[in-house]
Amino acid sequence: MFTLRDIRPVAKGKSRLVFAHPTDPNLIIKVMKPEHFEEDRQDTGWKKWIRPAHPFRMFAKEVHEQLVLIGKGEKIDKYLARIHGFCETDFGLGILVQAMRGPNGKLAPTLARLIRKGRFTPTVRNDLDDFCNRLLVSDINCGRLMIQNVLYAIDESGKQRFVLVDGYGSSACFSFKRAYPELDRRLFKSHRLERFKKSVVGLVKGYDER
Repeated sequence: MFTLRDIRPVAKGKSRLVFAHPTDPNLIIKVMKPEHFEEDRQDTGWKKWIRPAHPFRMFAKEVHEQLVLIGKGEKIDKYLARIHGFCETDFGLGILVQAMRGPNGKLAPTLARLIRKGRFTPTVRNDLDDFCNRLLVSDINCGRLMIQNVLYAIDESGKQRFVLVDGYGSSACFSFKRAYPELDRRLFKSHRLERFKKSVVGLVKGYDER
């Protein structure tokens, strides 16, 4: 079991904490925040009727989504951080995920950080377009993209690219996006991705004007 409570997390989300793996630099560990378990116990009504009632459903939906995509023959490493299993921690169950890194060897920056630091160059914008195109042609089940869930990392060839690390998959008993991926792609996903790119350009413009 890994002891993480005395270690500073490298990132924090709404319901999860992210830690560097204590012994393997190629992995990070995601755990649920302790308060998430209490929120899950208080989650009643229609929400529990349409989705699995367990605190690790976020892990389950991501694992399931990656398995579905791999089963379809998709090269998920081109746009996702690959999941490598589970481990026990003093926070409870943790999920092991590929550590995405930048050219300097440090953990890759988020799209949000690139924008804040004024590093959203024309090259980065082209890479973001490529990333969105990969998501569009993929059958991945993803909703509204968040700039803090997209990392700018290097691949095995040393080329920088964007990857999605959170905010995909579905914990619902029935998912329209998964059942009808081609219809979702034509009617909804293309519009979601275009809105995302426009919102990024708007944020960049806002920071440039400050």
